[in-house]
Amino acid sequence: MRERTFAWNFDAKIMKLGKRGGYAAEFPVFLLDSTPEGRLKREIQDIIEELDMMIHITKRQVAIIQEFLTHVEEFLGPENQRGPPSQQRVEAWLQFKKIHGRVLRTVQAALEELQMLQTTARNTSQAVSRSHNMALFLC
Repeated sequence: MRERTFAWNFDAKIMKLGKRGGYAAEFPVFLLDSTPEGRLKREIQDIIEELDMMIHITKRQVAIIQEFLTHVEEFLGPENQRGPPSQQRVEAWLQFKKIHGRVLRTVQAALEELQMLQTTARNTSQAVSRSHNMALFLC
C-alpha cells in the first residue's frame, strides 16, 4: 500500500507540473494531500493537551475550595467555639457556607464543561483519523 501511495503521490506531483500519465490520471489528487488532516489532527491534539492541563488545574481548585471549608470550619464553625455562639457569628457562618457552596458549584460546573469539551475533542480527533484512513482505504 505504501509503495502504491508513493507512486500515486509521485505521479500526482508530475501531473501538477503539467505532465499526464501513470496512475495519477485516474486518481483524485486531493486524496493524497493528507497535510490538512495531519495539521487538523495535531491542532486537536494540542487542544486536548491544553484541556488536560485546565482540567487538572480545575480539579485542584475544587480540592482547595473543599479543604478551605474544612479549615475555616475548624476555626470559625459555631460547634467549635467555647460557650454558646452568638447569633451574629452563626449568621456569618451560614452566609460563608452559602457563598462557599456557590463558588464550589461554579468551579464544578466549569470542570464538567471542560470534560465535555475534552470528550468532544477526542471524538473529533478519532473522526478525523477515521476519515483520513477511509480516504486512503478507498484508494
